[in-house]
Amino acid sequence: MSKSYELWVKKMHAKPSMPNYSNYSDRPEYSSCDNSMRSENFQENCSGESDDCIQSDCLETNDIKIKKTTINDMKIKENVIQKSIQTKEKKMKTKEKIVMENFQEFVKSNTLSELRSNLAKIEFPFKKYATTMVFSDGNSESPLMLIGEAPGQEEDKQGKPFVGESGKLLESMLNAAKIYRKNYYITNIVPWRPPENRAPTTEEIKIMRPYILNHIEIINPKIVILIGSTSYKAVMNQVKAITTVRGEFIDHNNRLYIPIFHPSYLLRSPSKKKDMWRDMLSIKNKIKELNLDILE
Repeated sequence: MSKSYELWVKKMHAKPSMPNYSNYSDRPEYSSCDNSMRSENFQENCSGESDDCIQSDCLETNDIKIKKTTINDMKIKENVIQKSIQTKEKKMKTKEKIVMENFQEFVKSNTLSELRSNLAKIEFPFKKYATTMVFSDGNSESPLMLIGEAPGQEEDKQGKPFVGESGKLLESMLNAAKIYRKNYYITNIVPWRPPENRAPTTEEIKIMRPYILNHIEIINPKIVILIGSTSYKAVMNQVKAITTVRGEFIDHNNRLYIPIFHPSYLLRSPSKKKDMWRDMLSIKNKIKELNLDILE
C-alpha cells in the first residue's frame, strides 16, 4: 500500500477541526451567555469542543446569578426592616424621656380626687390611644386592695378595672372565697389601655411607680394583692418570676403583700387554677386572722 493512500485514509477518518476562535464569546453557540455568567473554571472543566458543555455552563452560572440576586434582595429588605425598627425604638425612647421629665413634676397627692387630677395631666406614651382613664373601682375604705397590670378592651369601654373575661374569672374565684367586689378596692399600675393589649414596658412601669405607691398610701390597706408579674415588679421594685413568688405573703412597710397569677394566664393555662384557688384560701384565712370585717 502506497504512503499516499495511507495518508488519504487517515485524512478521510480524521475528526473535523473546529474554527480556532480567539475568544469564547466569538463562538455562535456561546454568544447568548453573558461573560459575567461564565464560571471561572470553564476552561478547566470544558474542552470547548462540546455544545452541551458550553450550554450547561451558561445555564449553571445563570442560575447562580439568580440565586445571588435573590440573596442580595433579601439582605437589602432585612436592612430596611432593621433600620425601621431602630427608628421606631429611637422615637419611643425619646417619647419615654419626655414623659419621664414631665412626670418628675408630679406632686404627691393626699386624696384620691387629687391623685386622679394629677394623673390626668401626665403625657403618657399611649394615653391618646385609650378611650378613657380607668382609675379604680370598689370600696376605697376597704383594708383589702387589689392591683393589676393595665386595662383591656372591655375595661377601656366601661371605665372600670377587671370587667373583661379575665376580670370575670378573678371575680368568680374571689366570690367563691366570700370576698366580694363591694368589699375591696381594685386598680391597675397603668390606668390606660396599652396598644394591642401589650404589657407595659419597663420604662412605663418606672413612670407609674410613684403613682401606684402614692395610691397605696392614700388607701392605706392592710393587705395588697398584686395581680401578675407586672404589678409585682412595679410595687416591689423587683424582677422575679411570678411562679416563684406567688402565694407567699411579704411584710413590707407594715403592710402585707401577696403576689398571685394574673387571671389572663389562667385562661391560657387552666391547670394553674388549682394554685390560684389555694392562694384565694390563703388570703381568706389571712383576712380572718387579722379580723378584717370584709367576708360575707
